[in-house]
Amino acid sequence: MVWTGNSLFTSDWKGWVALQPSCFTEATSGKLLRLKFRDLKQEAVATICKKDWTAMPGISSPSVLSGNHVDFTITPTMLALLQAEGCIVQGSGFTLTSAEIISKDEVSKLRQTVPVDNDWLWTPPATPIIKVIIDNPTAVATTAHVELIIRTAKLEPYTTLETSVNIGAGQQEVVPFQITPQPGFYECTALVNDELARTFTFGYAPEYTVSPPDMQSDFLSFWQKAKAELAATPLDINMSMIPSKSTAKRHVFLVEVRSASDQTGEVFMRAYYAEPTGSGTYPALIHFMGHDNGTQAPYCMNGDDMPLFAEMYVSIRGQFINNRPPYTNPYGSDYFSYGFGSKEDYYFRGAYLDALRAVDFLCTREKVQKQNIFAEGSSQGGSLAIAAAALSDGRVSAIAPSVFALSDFPDYFQLTPWPGTEAKEKKRELGMTDEEMYSMLSYFDAKNMATMITCPVFMNYSLQDDMCPPSINWAFYNNVITKDKKYLTNPTLGHQIAENWWEEFLRFFGDHIKTEGIESTQSASEYDESFYTLDGRKLQQIPTRPGIYVNKGKKVVIK
Repeated sequence: MVWTGNSLFTSDWKGWVALQPSCFTEATSGKLLRLKFRDLKQEAVATICKKDWTAMPGISSPSVLSGNHVDFTITPTMLALLQAEGCIVQGSGFTLTSAEIISKDEVSKLRQTVPVDNDWLWTPPATPIIKVIIDNPTAVATTAHVELIIRTAKLEPYTTLETSVNIGAGQQEVVPFQITPQPGFYECTALVNDELARTFTFGYAPEYTVSPPDMQSDFLSFWQKAKAELAATPLDINMSMIPSKSTAKRHVFLVEVRSASDQTGEVFMRAYYAEPTGSGTYPALIHFMGHDNGTQAPYCMNGDDMPLFAEMYVSIRGQFINNRPPYTNPYGSDYFSYGFGSKEDYYFRGAYLDALRAVDFLCTREKVQKQNIFAEGSSQGGSLAIAAAALSDGRVSAIAPSVFALSDFPDYFQLTPWPGTEAKEKKRELGMTDEEMYSMLSYFDAKNMATMITCPVFMNYSLQDDMCPPSINWAFYNNVITKDKKYLTNPTLGHQIAENWWEEFLRFFGDHIKTEGIESTQSASEYDESFYTLDGRKLQQIPTRPGIYVNKGKKVVIK
């Protein structure tokens, strides 16, 4: 051991510890400099640098921390520097407890893992059981000390479970830990002889977690006034066909629709819109896009992609189409902070009205089935789909929000750095109190919007998501007033979408197609046995459930 202590490395990178040259007298090339830590925060990282704060040779970037230690292999070049001048440990989001020089032979030879069990989500009466699988590949029996460190979603200590097992040479042991937590989400770190097996989030009875609505008394009147303003604004629709994307099945357009103005002046919602060329009417699907990083090209569909849907990819104010030439973005890259402090001027008031404007536009199209307008989106896009459903007075038939943001702000800001860091900085600039800040944000909180949603909801979330944590998604879900709701859990994903999500939400929307007033383009005598759903799944027999299907390339309505 060359250093011990309890040095706090805060999230602003102001913490550091100097290790003197005397710490490395016994060091040799090939040995490890092991830094041990505790109390990890979100996005905790550590590195070592030279005495003059420049990069240590061979270390290009900080190490993301997990478990209880991080190792740096000492190279010949590093050894000379360490013995001549020592080094500086720097980083953020942890408490440094020790530094030691160890041989690679001292590192445990055991192999350990934690398999996914029950999607890492348990609901009563089931009890969470975490299994640690340990393999001993050596020719010598050994003892394994197994430790399970469990913290709350806010990274507060919850419980630690420990046991020791003997593992014979070439043998495997499965070590189960039974846990009896309160409803919620937890971070679990499994260690075997101090080596990390896995760090992951699991959930228990999330449907019993409570994060009640915190809307202000004028929440409904605020949005009624905003909707009235939008309704009084002419749509001024402009549609320009895109020949390179249009096909015989669907024509694709760049659509421009006037939306509610704000401090920047007049505002337009722009979108790519594909409309089937065939006769009759069609269900509509709105895709709300996530946060615009300013670099990727706005996605535009092809006319042949989903020929039996009218389809929109929506760009809200200042983002995607509205953030590419010839259009300009007047909001800057930090959309979240624009107009902060005033609910009337805040960016997401206008953004939510843009989402509503997409519904308004579809309701003007003769080929769109007004009873079958569906919406989906991920991250920011999921929040926009929620807003569209909440504000559209029942015109959205069902929504599928995925790994969405902007929910349960008081908890959200404690669970992840963004957007809480930006919000708190704006709060300080404006001299706001926490109460004033959360009061303003409550008008745009998905969990409050949930109280206005009456359509079916299919929520997709990821347990390992550290950008839009599962608890904020469930805060919305548990406040949705409709009984027709379901969810899909991605146990191992972070802020990502599962490969099967597209298929899953299209199936959900297909199950909620309303057929009243829709005429079939095919008579019963023309049927054959090749029936398909709107999302392209072939059925094994002629369908009996009500819905819209495809047979011999034409629509068939089963009522």
